[in-house]
Amino acid sequence: MIQRNAQRLLKLINQLLDLSKLEAGQLQAESKPGELTAFFRTLASSFSSFAESRHIPFTFSQTQTPGWVAFDHHKLETVVTNLLANAFKLTPAGQTVTMTLGYAPDQLTFRVADTGISIAADHLAHIFERFYQVDGNTNRP
Repeated sequence: MIQRNAQRLLKLINQLLDLSKLEAGQLQAESKPGELTAFFRTLASSFSSFAESRHIPFTFSQTQTPGWVAFDHHKLETVVTNLLANAFKLTPAGQTVTMTLGYAPDQLTFRVADTGISIAADHLAHIFERFYQVDGNTNRP
């Protein structure tokens, strides 16, 4: 348990350092070869037991198998994990979460969708602003 918590703390520290690099314009992608299908399948499976415990049906699908490509494993994992965590956090029991992958030459499209609470149309323009929160309430569920 100590090892797991230390690894989690190290990831959080690295995320803070990445944020500093991003603000300074120094954040670079560190691409290395990897198999995208296995990568996304592993990320999806890490949320399966959480979905079951919350009684949220979770599906993962893809259009085809892309094979090996070069990508930044760490940054892509951070983005996908954040999207899935938010989807599960804001989806009540009985509602659904899906992750869909589409592959085209030189292009990856992934979509995380849920049937939980939605963001009002007047807030959509702000969702990619750093630290923007639709509801700043600290005691929200």
